Amino acid sequence: HICDYHGGYDDWQPFLDYPGHLVNCSPQLGKETRSMQAIADYFARPYMGGIERKGVIASGTPQEVEALVTGLVAQAPARYFLGADCTLPSGVDWENIRTAIDVAHRLGQ
Repeated sequence: HICDYHGGYDDWQPFLDYPGHLVNCSPQLGKETRSMQAIADYFARPYMGGIERKGVIASGTPQEVEALVTGLVAQAPARYFLGADCTLPSGVDWENIRTAIDVAHRLGQ
């Protein structure tokens, strides 16, 4: 996990050789937003993420979460793990989390 809790990054180079079987980070790199495929290719390992921690999962409806996850799965790299880009806020509605999981399982079959 490349944590951006206290601020973003302009360069992922320092993290390229970190041990691990997947990478989890925000798609924001400087002023650019990288695709999930671009992140997976850059690190040469599966990408985990896609859900902005303070976005739809935190303040949307279950229907909005379903639409988000459906879109993420549709554009996901071949080796992908759905997840938040960082720690979810403590007030996130559990129904939204459950919806994200259920939709991912349904579409991943």
